[in-house]
Amino acid sequence: MKITKDLRLGFPFETEKLGTVLVYSSPITRDTFELYFAELGAVFKACYGNDDTAIHLALVGPQIAYSALKSYSMNARTWDKPGGVQLGLVSEIVRLTSISYADPDGAGWKTLPLAVAQKRELLDADESLEVLNSLVFFTAACKVAPKPLAESMLPIIQQSLGWVYGSMTCTEFLDSWLKSTLDDTSEKPSDELSQSSIIA
Repeated sequence: MKITKDLRLGFPFETEKLGTVLVYSSPITRDTFELYFAELGAVFKACYGNDDTAIHLALVGPQIAYSALKSYSMNARTWDKPGGVQLGLVSEIVRLTSISYADPDGAGWKTLPLAVAQKRELLDADESLEVLNSLVFFTAACKVAPKPLAESMLPIIQQSLGWVYGSMTCTEFLDSWLKSTLDDTSEKPSDELSQSSIIA
């Protein structure tokens, strides 16, 4: 795979309230990266540790990245200051992320911003942390890691965690995932599954 400027991330995620949801995230801009490059660099270093293998980084990174970002930023006193990491970088990553889920009342698939899902407590605290760990790690890996390392590491995560990368829109990713799921079970989509709506 190739790391491109518009590389986007999608992955299925299990939740207590909604079952399987699909997380979809667009990349931060170059300007945002330049504001927080030191913190993202520290995240990558913390995830990388003393092991120079892509497998180690791929397995450890998605579990600790957000926690590493918060710890480093709090020590550097850049976490909660005005324009700091919490309200700047983290909020921007959350803003660029949405989740899609099958409506419990059978109204098809719905998509809403991650921030709205968090506010409505559709994801509990542990689930939100797990999603943020993945998103922060993906951001650091794509923006900080040398391209050869990132390009060797991300396919390992793809195989082990079910991450999908590319330039697809949220709707395209959802349609592709539903099709592959239905193909795997040899079922035809119901009218409810084929419907989707986006909630702002």
